[in-house]
Amino acid sequence: MLWKTAKAYQPDSPDWTARTIGCNGAIWIDADKDGRRKPAIDDARKVVDGADCYLTAVVTSLNGFDQAVSAQAASLLQRHGTDILTQPTQAALREAQPQVRDGFSIFRKQWRANPIARCRE
Repeated sequence: MLWKTAKAYQPDSPDWTARTIGCNGAIWIDADKDGRRKPAIDDARKVVDGADCYLTAVVTSLNGFDQAVSAQAASLLQRHGTDILTQPTQAALREAQPQVRDGFSIFRKQWRANPIARCRE
């Protein structure tokens, strides 16, 4: 199966080139070795709900996860009313592990680039 890739999923660059990608069966990697298939959003929900959407607690809890979970958590926080573009958020992220900062950065860039996502917020 082949299809053109939308702008939001292209590498960041002022020079955009539409590319066609292919897809085959999904590959499942059981990174946490729990024997279950689960998307990053599931772990992000547990972290955000467990911290009651409190930014500092969420960022601290994310230190044990990868950037995919961190990006999903940033999205959930944004939906719950935490502005991830503010100075307090950036201050909390300075203390976070690199994968957490990267996940928030990836979400922030894509959120700014996608007006449809901003309309749903």
